Amino acid sequence: MRDVINQTEKTFVPADALKASVIVCARNPRTDYLTRVISALQSQTLIPDRWELLIIDNGSRNRLQSVHDISWHPNGRHIREEEIGLSAARLRGIKEARGQTLVFVDDDSVLAPDYLETALYVQTAYPYLSVFGTGEIEPEFEAPPPPGVPELFEVLGLRTVKDPRWSNHFDDWETIPWGAGLCVDRVTAAEYWDFVVNFYGTEFISCRGDHLFRGGDDLFSFIASRSGKGFGIFPALRVLHLIPAAKLRHSYICRLLHDKTISNTILKYRLLGQKEATHTWNRCRRLLHGFIRGWPSMRRRWAVDKGRAVAMKLLEQRSLKPLNLPLHQFSCHSCGVASSLYVAERPRPST
Repeated sequence: MRDVINQTEKTFVPADALKASVIVCARNPRTDYLTRVISALQSQTLIPDRWELLIIDNGSRNRLQSVHDISWHPNGRHIREEEIGLSAARLRGIKEARGQTLVFVDDDSVLAPDYLETALYVQTAYPYLSVFGTGEIEPEFEAPPPPGVPELFEVLGLRTVKDPRWSNHFDDWETIPWGAGLCVDRVTAAEYWDFVVNFYGTEFISCRGDHLFRGGDDLFSFIASRSGKGFGIFPALRVLHLIPAAKLRHSYICRLLHDKTISNTILKYRLLGQKEATHTWNRCRRLLHGFIRGWPSMRRRWAVDKGRAVAMKLLEQRSLKPLNLPLHQFSCHSCGVASSLYVAERPRPST
């Protein structure tokens, strides 16, 4: 490995000594939110000498380096990435990172003080998991959420589980880590970089411009399962998600559902060969749903159906086909209980 040169103090830091690389990707973030994110990183119980901090400025109007001081960190660096999109920023972070574990942090997510220390413990205790993340993402709302929003917490990037869950079956959606605090080992991160850059592409897997696409987090777990590793979520890894009032508006929720459905439909088809069924009676179903659940709920259902239709049209227009890539499945665990679908080849670890 190459050594890392600290750009502030010009001292050499052996790359082997860096246990983790924290990668914060941001484009025109709220200053108060990113300040809290960085402050939480400064308060980590893991000493800074054991990890590096990379702030990936994804073409922000005001350069983040001039606003957010990270000179307190001995291995802190500001990096400018001009290609717009979360995927482009993450790929740049992977390329620049030198830690053994990469931890992706959003510009509106505050890590618990022991997050990095706990993440390194999880990696040691579960060596067959190359991707893992938080099992507790709690919200801090800027404004009280309107009625009906609690049922959409997962759409807003929130989740809570009581016990650790892990798997290597990519179709086991409840165990796939996503959101802030996603941890990936170096090998899987490198395989992800190669897969996205040279094979899959970045167009429909993350936020880009006005589009709210998703799926990039899921691809990490796909790469892990394809290479014979697993993925999981752990309640001991805790994150506070800062949610501005604008993200609680019904128009934003519908846009998010629409774009997320496009991403998920394309991803499931290309990776798993699962094609979403469409029915001529969808309009009647939506009307009935609206009569029972109300107009806002019907609009959300409409956004999902429309997103699915757009995805199917894109698949046809671009002649996209399933990739038919092999998966090296060894076991499947959920909440520490082995699945009947797979024979566990490794003993279940104590929790």
